Amino acid sequence: MSVSSITSSLNTLRRELNRIQDKQTDAANKYAKQDDIISRSNDRLSRTTSASRISSYNRDINRAQAEKAKLSKVQASLSKDFGKKQRQIADKEKDLRKATADEQQKQLRSMQKDYSSQIVTMKREQSELLKSQFLSDDASGTRDSKEYDVFISYAHEDQEYAEKLTSAIQAMDLSVWIDEQSMGWGASQIQSMDDGIRNSKFSIVLLSPDYFDKYWTTHEYHSMLIKAKNQHDLILPIYHNVTADQVKDYNLELADRHALNTSISTVEEIAHKLHELIASTSSTDSENS
Repeated sequence: MSVSSITSSLNTLRRELNRIQDKQTDAANKYAKQDDIISRSNDRLSRTTSASRISSYNRDINRAQAEKAKLSKVQASLSKDFGKKQRQIADKEKDLRKATADEQQKQLRSMQKDYSSQIVTMKREQSELLKSQFLSDDASGTRDSKEYDVFISYAHEDQEYAEKLTSAIQAMDLSVWIDEQSMGWGASQIQSMDDGIRNSKFSIVLLSPDYFDKYWTTHEYHSMLIKAKNQHDLILPIYHNVTADQVKDYNLELADRHALNTSISTVEEIAHKLHELIASTSSTDSENS
């Protein structure tokens, strides 16, 4: 049953309970009245010697006692009905609590479904917008054309490690796009990041618990995916204070990529592996040309 129908039934039961209480009060008043008649009659009997009056007072007492007996049965029946109604009300209140909880859960699931649908729609629209921006800008050549060996995407809570990694990579004579060094004063963050991703051979994703919660890192990663699909460039994940299961919960595509781990490899070792990767890629490109 719905909450509204149960509430209606509950209100009806409560009105019926009130009517029973009114009847109980009325029966109690009538019972007290008969007690009063008996008391007065007994008092009069004690003060009269008239045979006719004695007979009249005794009749009054007998009628009152008979009426009390009837009223006692009425009171017993009303008490039984009262207890039954109370149990029915308790059952209905229990049904109402369950129905209310079920309806709230249903509304919550509906809200969650709507929210999830909105998120999916927003991500799809964002992806399409980024894709159109990349294709449009590549065709027109209107943006910064400076090339980098690698773009580093990171959460600012991990800035200290990102800067150490940048220094190690630059020590290998490789160019790095990192926001603190490459983004000009007053420049558009979105345009600068998109330029950096577009003009970098590789993109490093420094995955950490903080990375998963940021708008900008999500934007950067979506931009990397679009570029990777269009130009077959590589996304290079690095796990930083994060587990494979946490990455899997964040993004299955990222979890499927082979990753380095900062708890295993030093920044120098990671920079060296990047240098080898770029060198082998350059060599392959030269042979193909």
